[in-house]
Amino acid sequence: MLEVKVKGPSQFEKENSCFVVDKKNTLAKITDAENECLFKICEKNGQILWVSCKTGPDDCGLMGKECKNNYDCRKAVDFFYTYFITKEKEAICHLYDVKETIGHGVDVIKHLVEQWRDSIRYVRSVCSFYSVNIQRIFLGVVADEYDNLAVARLLTDCQKKECELINSRMPNMIKNHVRKNSRDVPGILPILELFVQRKISFDGQNYDFKSFLCENKEYKMNFVNGILQ
Repeated sequence: MLEVKVKGPSQFEKENSCFVVDKKNTLAKITDAENECLFKICEKNGQILWVSCKTGPDDCGLMGKECKNNYDCRKAVDFFYTYFITKEKEAICHLYDVKETIGHGVDVIKHLVEQWRDSIRYVRSVCSFYSVNIQRIFLGVVADEYDNLAVARLLTDCQKKECELINSRMPNMIKNHVRKNSRDVPGILPILELFVQRKISFDGQNYDFKSFLCENKEYKMNFVNGILQ
């Protein structure tokens, strides 16, 4: 069963005028009393995500780092923020991960997609816990480099290998064995076909995602009433 333990921003260490979000899987509740708060999320590779959240007087938000439950989520994105619209009993959800580069290998892309999928599961659980409907889920990746052409080349290479395998004369049983033991990540082709369109698929639904580029390994996110400005 999902356990949602929530405290205020003061649970995080204060560094000058900001709170350092250094605790994983810990949710902080943001109300209009914390509208001036600035949060700092540091990654191992030296990247820094700065976050500010402004809420309406009757609404609130939940934010955290690498949040997941313990029964069906093995992975989690770096930053989770859900804004609760009290009057409508709806939620706007944001799931963002921080990477150094996108496009230099299929492993990073597959891992990112898995993080998004597990985090969608998690945010569904949180909203169910609070008996609110999800209005929309926003996905994104913050990176030092996002190489669109390199992602397209990964897809082309994968399609070429699959085409060669289909046209080969080896039995289907052997083809399936080759696919499972390929140097490429198994099942990456359908993932890449959507990824080049800035989409992922989960539970029969497609989700769009956006990319954001760091400047000197830092990026600032400002949320107003649940919307990224």
